[in-house]
Amino acid sequence: MHLIIFTATYGDGDAPTNARKFFDKLEKIDQPRSLFVSVVGFGSSIYPKYNEFGKQVYHRLVKDENMKPYLPFTEVDEEHQPEETCKQWLQLWQQKSGFPMELKVDQFSKSNIEKQKFKVTHRSPLNKDETFIISLQPTSHNDYQSGDLLEVYASETAKARQYSIARIQNKIVLSVRKHDHGLCSTYLANCHKNDDIMATIKTNTSFHFPKDAPKIIMVANGTGIAPFLGMLDENKTNIPVDLYWGGKNIESLSIYGEYLEDAHKKQQVSNYHISYSRENEVVEYVQHKVAEHKEQITTDLIQGAVIMICGSLSMQNEVLDLLELWNKENPEIQLEQLYKNQKILTDCY
Repeated sequence: MHLIIFTATYGDGDAPTNARKFFDKLEKIDQPRSLFVSVVGFGSSIYPKYNEFGKQVYHRLVKDENMKPYLPFTEVDEEHQPEETCKQWLQLWQQKSGFPMELKVDQFSKSNIEKQKFKVTHRSPLNKDETFIISLQPTSHNDYQSGDLLEVYASETAKARQYSIARIQNKIVLSVRKHDHGLCSTYLANCHKNDDIMATIKTNTSFHFPKDAPKIIMVANGTGIAPFLGMLDENKTNIPVDLYWGGKNIESLSIYGEYLEDAHKKQQVSNYHISYSRENEVVEYVQHKVAEHKEQITTDLIQGAVIMICGSLSMQNEVLDLLELWNKENPEIQLEQLYKNQKILTDCY
């Protein structure tokens, strides 16, 4: 028998969301039969802990006396011929095992992607924490929603950088943090009104506004608020929405203020809870604000609310840890069912 694992690594060597508890669950499994193990890791070598989670999975598995390494751990690097690496792994697997396997590796290739022009209609100045808003007008018809992704190309040869879209008044609004060595964020920060940028829209159906939900809880930090600004604008039926957001200081909020005020006036957001990590002596992150509202959030989830999380992976993991703790205290939350029924939606990085 064979066990084949394909896994990505996110953030600072983090597991994908659906693999957060992989090692915990592995410890509880009694595996009496021998398995041949092969692990393929996906990542980008521009990150310091590239493929770290995949490596950990492989080394942990082959420590088990009933799990035998079959093929060496294989790293697929987005920056260096990922399609070729996949094809080579597939050939090696088929030659050694004698079993046919089909992988649509052409899906990795971006050479056939048709880039489109988007015109800059507005760019806000950089605020104190190096974040800004940029608004874009598609130059051709595009069908997209808030929560979809815009893949921006800083040059003809540059890799695409993804940004979560807010659709507001038929424009694409992005929230961007300029990084010191960030090629794409620096490129966008230097754009001016009427400039054209090249990009493509990638549909992200797993993170669209859930129009059938009785209530929505939105949790974001930093630039992760962007898709939620668009979803609030999309909330024409005034579904109850509680927004939790965390930033560094009051100025961090300033570039989003007009959008939140407009949504509040139109009753498109019921409550918003703001936390600052560097405004006062007391450090408060958005997950702390979420914890303060444990009773309300627990009640909402039991009654069918959807919780959406966008922003950093570390924040996401802390919020999910809170939900797991609350579920142990109150099994009525039925966390596993929330995942299965898509009541917990995440888009973190």
